Amino acid sequence: MKYLFIVFLMYAFSMTLYSEQLKIVYHVNEKEKMPMLISSIKEILKIDNNAEIKAVIHGSAIYKLSKRDKKSDQIKQLINNGVEIGLVV
Repeated sequence: MKYLFIVFLMYAFSMTLYSEQLKIVYHVNEKEKMPMLISSIKEILKIDNNAEIKAVIHGSAIYKLSKRDKKSDQIKQLINNGVEIGLVV
C-alpha cells in the first residue's frame, strides 16, 4: 500500500511539472477509512493546491460526517479548500 501511495505521489508531482490539472476521485464506504481519506487529500493539496479532488462517501463512512464526530471539522476544512464531497444515501 505504501508503495502504491509513493508511486501516486510521484505521478502527482510529475503532473504538476507539466502544468496539467490533477484530477482525483476517491470512494469511501467504511468509517475506518475516513482518516486515511483526509490524510491523503491533505497530502495531495500540499503537492498541488489546484488539484480537482472529489470524494464519494457512503455506507458507514457517512457517520464520520456527523457533528458529533471530530473528523467532521476536518472534512469542512477540505470543502473550504475546494474539495467536492458527494454523499450517497
